[in-house]
Amino acid sequence: MTELDRIDRKILDILQRQGRISMTDLAEQIGLSTSPCSER
Repeated sequence: MTELDRIDRKILDILQRQGRISMTDLAEQIGLSTSPCSER
């Protein structure tokens, strides 16, 4: 099993609080473009 890094944990934290957030808004909050954010 792969370890979760800081970015993965941040994505999970945001999704737990805002489960219906758009991928674009999530990527903006994380500081990634939409594609890498979506792949994670």
